[in-house]
Amino acid sequence: MNWKLWVSVPLLASIWSCHSSGNQDPVALSQPATPSPTSFSSRHVVVISDLHFGLGKDEKTDRWHPMEDFRWPRQFGLFLERIDHDGKGNTDLIINGDMFELWQSRLDDCQDNRAKDLGCTEEESLRRLQHVVNFHHGELQALGSFAKRGNNRLIIIPGNHDAALLFPTVKEAVLKAIGGGQQVHISTNGYWLSADGLIYAEHGHQIGQEVNKWDQWPSPFLKENGKQYLQRPWGEKFVQDYYNRFEAQFPIIDNISPESEGVRYAMAAEGPFRTIKDIAGFLKFYLFGVSWSQFKASLGKEEKGAPPEWDIDAIRQQGPRFFAESLPTDHPFAADVREPKDDREKEQLSELFKSLSNGDIKAICDQRALLVALQLEKTPTKPPTITGCPQTTGDLGAITQALFRSGEKVLGEHLEKAVCQKLQGCAEKPFMVFIYSHTHLALPPKELTLSNGFWRPTRINTGAWQRVATPEEVESIKDQRRLPKKEVLPKLNPEDLPSCYSFVLIEPYPKGKQPVPLLRYWIGEEGQPGMIKNQCNR
Repeated sequence: MNWKLWVSVPLLASIWSCHSSGNQDPVALSQPATPSPTSFSSRHVVVISDLHFGLGKDEKTDRWHPMEDFRWPRQFGLFLERIDHDGKGNTDLIINGDMFELWQSRLDDCQDNRAKDLGCTEEESLRRLQHVVNFHHGELQALGSFAKRGNNRLIIIPGNHDAALLFPTVKEAVLKAIGGGQQVHISTNGYWLSADGLIYAEHGHQIGQEVNKWDQWPSPFLKENGKQYLQRPWGEKFVQDYYNRFEAQFPIIDNISPESEGVRYAMAAEGPFRTIKDIAGFLKFYLFGVSWSQFKASLGKEEKGAPPEWDIDAIRQQGPRFFAESLPTDHPFAADVREPKDDREKEQLSELFKSLSNGDIKAICDQRALLVALQLEKTPTKPPTITGCPQTTGDLGAITQALFRSGEKVLGEHLEKAVCQKLQGCAEKPFMVFIYSHTHLALPPKELTLSNGFWRPTRINTGAWQRVATPEEVESIKDQRRLPKKEVLPKLNPEDLPSCYSFVLIEPYPKGKQPVPLLRYWIGEEGQPGMIKNQCNR
């Protein structure tokens, strides 16, 4: 058991610390929530996300730019034809955020000497978009053709990578490029709600204490000296300061889920980081950057009993040593965090430690306990590569139960406090399906229990309409091609990953019935026919 298990157990301080937006009470539901007897839908609903139309190809070489993730225009066109056919011209296609990649640019823009939390202006965002539109004109026209057929509709929800769609001129430029007329809509309220109020979709970057979260969504703007800018969240700064330099060299780094595993391969290819600033930046990304859903597959069965109570005072006395003890001994960062080279490096780690809330510390300790339990279960003859935190009371065996419940708690708080209170009529008739994206990790439907059991919505994650690989799949490709670890990223391209593109399907449902969300996959290589399957069969 090595440190790979650590990055496969997501570092979910963003969720488990349970910070919510505001202190409102949960929505009060006086009786079990059920669909209205008159609710029904004749619409064929398809939800996709995270296409990341980006920088396209080099005009001179006709080779894909290394930061371009969307390289599947023919399969996308076939997919649109299929969902139009299946819906008989009555399909609602919802693109649930990050349709465009507007954090990356060929231009040296949106930087100069502005404050670190000021991103692009409207004019700069429009220039970035125009470059993307020029390279993805065919895909946009295909979307427009889809919207014009029958009674189809196209709804585009802004995500964290394309929040610039909330600028009026950027929005209008996209609508013009698609050309679908009144059948195309960009949702400036940041979500989509079905006509009967039973299906709600949002990108997902506003859940919990996300590093990509905006203070005022869907108005992610700041004003300075009379000029309006996009607010630049910490997650965007991280991508620009650290991640882009890797993706420019290694195109599949952000096609590996979780992203931290991609960084591991980058470190193997490039060598150790040179400064503790890099280490501190990635520590923060690991601790606060992974969305809540990426933990579920690692938790296994729930155990009974009272979960541990961590000794926060004792941990505070440890100082930055807490970080070293929170990484497995064979983790690539471990030595650098244990032995910083100079006073400045020590100071940077100390500043990061001081920024942790008690909830953040608790979340990290929960994960350490879970990793210890997983290592003891999977490799009982070997000592764990990480230790648990000091605790006052509780049973380590109950940690998985606590993590299951806390993950649902944060999602529930988001739905009850941040979402339902803003939707007119939601308290009386709440939605029954919640669709989110953002993580690039598709998750099948699961019922949640909210409002003391009175509200039981089903949540589902679309995953990405992209080629995404798990660490196990990357290892399999590495072994098949007999590649040393340091050559995995330099030698592989997105085209080498499984040709599976996940989406959510909701078929028409009759009166008195709830919508049933299904996780499906479009499978097909470029230049070949594609098909819809229930599983990826990677």
